[in-house]
Amino acid sequence: MSTKSAFSTLKIILIIDLLIVAIAAPSYLYVDSLVPKEASFELSNLVINPEWVQFGEPVQVSVKVSNVGEKSGDFEVTLMVDNQTSATETVRLSGQNETTLVFSLTEVDIGDHTINIEGLNGTIKVTSDTPTRPATLQITDLSVSRIEAGVGDLITVSATASNVGDEVGEFIIELSINDQIIEIKNIQLEAKQSELLQFEVVENNEGTYEVKIGDLTTQFKITAEAEPAKPAEFKLTDLIVDPTAVIGGESVTVSVKVTNVGEETGSYTVDLNIDGSPKDSQEVSLSGGATKVVTFEVIETESGSHTVEVGGLSSSFDVENLSPPSKDIEINKVNVKPYEVWEGETVTLTITATNLVNEPGTLQVRVLHKDEVKATKGFEMAAGAEEVQLELTFTAGAVGKYPLKIVNLGNEENTKSGYFTVVENGMHTLTVSSYPVLGIPFVQDGVEYKTSYAQLLPVGEYHFEVEPTYDSGKYLFVGWEDNSTSLTRTVTLDERKTITVDFSGGICCPSVFTWNGTDYYYTAEISNPGWLGYIGYITDKGEIVFVGGNPWDGVKLNPDELAIREIGSKSYYDITLTQKWDEIFYLDAAYLLVVDHPTDVDVYSTIVRYMNSKY
Repeated sequence: MSTKSAFSTLKIILIIDLLIVAIAAPSYLYVDSLVPKEASFELSNLVINPEWVQFGEPVQVSVKVSNVGEKSGDFEVTLMVDNQTSATETVRLSGQNETTLVFSLTEVDIGDHTINIEGLNGTIKVTSDTPTRPATLQITDLSVSRIEAGVGDLITVSATASNVGDEVGEFIIELSINDQIIEIKNIQLEAKQSELLQFEVVENNEGTYEVKIGDLTTQFKITAEAEPAKPAEFKLTDLIVDPTAVIGGESVTVSVKVTNVGEETGSYTVDLNIDGSPKDSQEVSLSGGATKVVTFEVIETESGSHTVEVGGLSSSFDVENLSPPSKDIEINKVNVKPYEVWEGETVTLTITATNLVNEPGTLQVRVLHKDEVKATKGFEMAAGAEEVQLELTFTAGAVGKYPLKIVNLGNEENTKSGYFTVVENGMHTLTVSSYPVLGIPFVQDGVEYKTSYAQLLPVGEYHFEVEPTYDSGKYLFVGWEDNSTSLTRTVTLDERKTITVDFSGGICCPSVFTWNGTDYYYTAEISNPGWLGYIGYITDKGEIVFVGGNPWDGVKLNPDELAIREIGSKSYYDITLTQKWDEIFYLDAAYLLVVDHPTDVDVYSTIVRYMNSKY
């Protein structure tokens, strides 16, 4: 090993003696004055969704974070609710990059609340009752009676118009064919009401015609080679029983979707059977391709399970007749699983309850979604029973978000909240997070993204890959949340899933940066690998006595980590020691000794070397 002393040969040999009194968090110390400029961050696009919620329903607050500078840097984003800190996230971005940071708020108190993120402002309204949504039109089930028809043949265009709001509304429905408005209907719908719309169309020229109502489109073709219209044929799907558990005498809603899969208009009688016996029936008339939801209301008083059968589809509901509910039983907590389901799947509520008195009692629980009953069930509890876990299940409805209110019917002031969401069949949410910083790049099936990432994806296998380091080596890959340590990973998405990639580094102690020609490159943290020494105790005279450790930390610098800088006629290497982390770090002196080694000599960093077994 050789040590060169000529400046022209080595470029630099530094022995630096610094007197540091104290460094307080957050704080910085510099070995030289050539410190990279701080990154410049801007925040924009504050989005609150939704802005009006029922108590217990989660709220997502998102904001775009942009690093408009040219250097990498950290930025701490703080979410303030009513001028109080609610959450804080640290974002690390390289220059000229951006990401969207999402906060989730739950259990926000009833009332009006202000939201502030670094000067961006918004509001949230939380009420005990379901928010009243304005009348809103939704068009579904657009169809045509014939995909192919002859010149002059009658074609019926059908669609279902629904008011998904909470107020009565008047709507204008436009039918367009080849971008020309053919017919307009004016309709009025009560809240939650649906109506089947039908338009009659005749075309006298051959060709393909595009049909549009609202945002939905379909098409039909006029040709001399069209076959005769197929006779009416009916298919029943989507049998829904809601709620699936009631107290004797309460109403149960049974609905089924009826579709004419033929081309001619026809009629069909929908028969409802309860426990194998006829209960009710309705007749529907539908044009070819049209769909209608038929609904029945059923009331049963006999306890037990009751079967429901409609057109070969079957389901069931339970009826209970219990003693009056006890006012001395308390619901302690509720857990809803799974968080994310498909329509028709089972949702399970685990209810923890306590009987506050020394006598048996009945707990009656009702589950509400936006004031609609999803389930009602009773439980007999022993005298003085504590923290008893009880289960209640019901069937998930249509795609959407489902904030739940769980009511103790014996004491209706004793309520709890829960939440689940229904996504499209065959889809689930995949979230990729990282620790200890966001913004870690990763590749998913050949496409690069950054954490945090969340996407609704088809079920199946997804392949991930991360780099071994991040931010010029400052952060080192450690592994995944499942304790695997490969840089590549395959994930089977069969339920809502979150995976987390862990990196080490960047959490404490002074950091060594070297100029590599384009940026300051993170090399190591001294006193993290290779401790500079521990404070053992302080004497009566105020003198610090150190124990263990080793005051020297050996750090290997590879050639690609260093680049020559120029000041006038002099050349030098730029090496910076910076204390960046939120901690107090005391030093009385810092020495930097730089040694140039022959190319055939390798050296190794100290890593974490404890000189005293006590530490």
